Amino acid sequence: MVKFDIPFKEEFNDHLAFGRKTVTSRTKKYGEPGDWFERNGMAFVLTDVKRILLGDVAEELYYEEGFEHEDEFKQVWNDIHPRRHFREDDMVWVHTFKRVG
Repeated sequence: MVKFDIPFKEEFNDHLAFGRKTVTSRTKKYGEPGDWFERNGMAFVLTDVKRILLGDVAEELYYEEGFEHEDEFKQVWNDIHPRRHFREDDMVWVHTFKRVG
């Protein structure tokens, strides 16, 4: 088990604390299952890491990402990635995690 750092927007702090956000999609891989990170004094462990299409994340995992609608996920992705924007055929790393402390 390796500790790693992963950035999150401040707006997700409550979602993380209450288990509403259990997935984060990234352009790079941050860890392996069993690795862990901290956010606001809480510990989270990765339970799965896989590479899938960004379009599939938007369509199938937007709720686990902490959004009510697919379009919300796409908008935040565009805000975070202003040069590339949302492209459904891009491959991303999906990190699934759970709170452990």
